[in-house]
Amino acid sequence: MAKRPLKVFRTAIGFHDAYVATTSRKAALQAWGAGGDLFSSGAAEQVIDPALTKAPLQQPGLVIRVARGTTAQHLAAAGKDLKREAGRKPARDEAGPPPLPTRKVPRPSRTKLDKAEAVLKAKSQAFAASVADIHAQIEALRKQRDDIRRKRDQELSKLEQRRSREEDAYHAALREWQG
Repeated sequence: MAKRPLKVFRTAIGFHDAYVATTSRKAALQAWGAGGDLFSSGAAEQVIDPALTKAPLQQPGLVIRVARGTTAQHLAAAGKDLKREAGRKPARDEAGPPPLPTRKVPRPSRTKLDKAEAVLKAKSQAFAASVADIHAQIEALRKQRDDIRRKRDQELSKLEQRRSREEDAYHAALREWQG
C-alpha cells in the first residue's frame, strides 16, 4: 500500500500561524487539538507556497508556530488607545480588586495506580510460574521419551539378534533337509 503524500495546513492561533504537515485535514485538526472543523469555517486552509511549506515538511506531524508580526505591528493594529495604555502602568484604584488567593489543589492519589501495578505484577508472576511449570513438564516428557527410546533400542536389538539366530538356524535346517 502506497503512502499518502504529505500536505501542509495552516490555522491562526493567537498571534501565530500554526503549520502542520500531515496526510489529511483530520490529522491536522488532531495535531492542533481543534474541537471542531476549522476548515469548514474558513479558519484553516491548505498551504501550497514552497516558502511556507519547507519547515513543516521537514518535521511531519509537528505543529510549527510562526509569529504573524512583531509586537509593534500587533499594537499598531490594535489601535492608538491601546498603544497609549500599553506604555502606562495602571493607578492603584484602576488596578481592580486584589487577586484571589490561589487554592492549592491536592496532589492526585496514587492508590489506583499502585493497585493496578500490584495486580499487573501478580499476574505477571503467575504467568511466569505457569510457563516455568510447563517447561518443567516438557523436560520431564523429554526425559521419559529418551528413556522409552533407549529401552526400545535395547529390546529391538535383542529381538533382532534372536531373529537373526533363528534365521540362521532355519537356513541351516533347510540346507540339511535339501541334502
